[in-house]
Amino acid sequence: MKKLLFLHGFYASGQCVPAMALHEAFDGRVEVLTPDLPMHPKEALSFIREMCEREKPDVIVGNSCGSFYTPTADEVHQYYVPLIEIILNNNCDNQINIKKR
Repeated sequence: MKKLLFLHGFYASGQCVPAMALHEAFDGRVEVLTPDLPMHPKEALSFIREMCEREKPDVIVGNSCGSFYTPTADEVHQYYVPLIEIILNNNCDNQINIKKR
């Protein structure tokens, strides 16, 4: 199963609305990781690098401040989505534009 790592925004959490939307949209098809990031940027960057090395996500999605962190996570992984753009229609289909470096 593919893994998606979601990086939330500043003063948000891994349980924020976009994180829950990702869980719902990909339920049973993609393992969605939505950790609570440390508040301090240096700690958050270290946490993200360690998580990427341990979990090896296929895609990294960032929202708000999490978008700022995605290129740093990209140092250890090649796929990321700098801005979250999820489109859910009546059939709960979804579309995420993935940027490859």
